[in-house]
Amino acid sequence: TKTLYPILESLNVKPCLDEDIYGGRTILEGIVNRINECRKVLFVVSESFLDIGQSSIEVRTAITHAVHNQFQGYIVVLIKDGFPLERLPDELKNIWWCIEYFGWSEEEQNEVILKKLTDIFKPE
Repeated sequence: TKTLYPILESLNVKPCLDEDIYGGRTILEGIVNRINECRKVLFVVSESFLDIGQSSIEVRTAITHAVHNQFQGYIVVLIKDGFPLERLPDELKNIWWCIEYFGWSEEEQNEVILKKLTDIFKPE
């Protein structure tokens, strides 16, 4: 994520990390407010993603927002380092048909990921 942050900023995308969400609010209120402000939501799926208990709250909130607003492609999933798809949270597996996703291994150059992200986050 530390490598991804400057790449997103170079695309004029404002990354929001967990520590940016709360600011004196309840966890759920912070998550809902941030997701409502987003044009797209990017989840970086790795081993640590599964370790964070709140990720399922964030995933469910993003899914609810996307379904309610009929946003196809609103949720973007970046699969890190060959993470096995069968270990994805069920919430993501159940909507796999309507999300954008791609993989990113440590061997890939930043230019490759920049191109993928540019295509996904280009202004509509």
